[in-house]
Amino acid sequence: DFDLASVADILETKPEFETAVSALLGERMQFLVVPGAAQGVQCADLLKSSGVGRGSFIPLSAWADETDVSV
Repeated sequence: DFDLASVADILETKPEFETAVSALLGERMQFLVVPGAAQGVQCADLLKSSGVGRGSFIPLSAWADETDVSV
């Protein structure tokens, strides 16, 4: 079990950079962040089998080796 959150839900930036970050990321702001690639595949399979729509997923494990970057 895991909670789903969009990139927009978990991304934090200073208010003066919000417009630029939003413009840069565009539709990627709505991608759902999942713990790992396996969970992303699981979610995609669930959407496909239920016929409720499509989604894009980003595995949090892709960021695991990144450090916190403040701007």
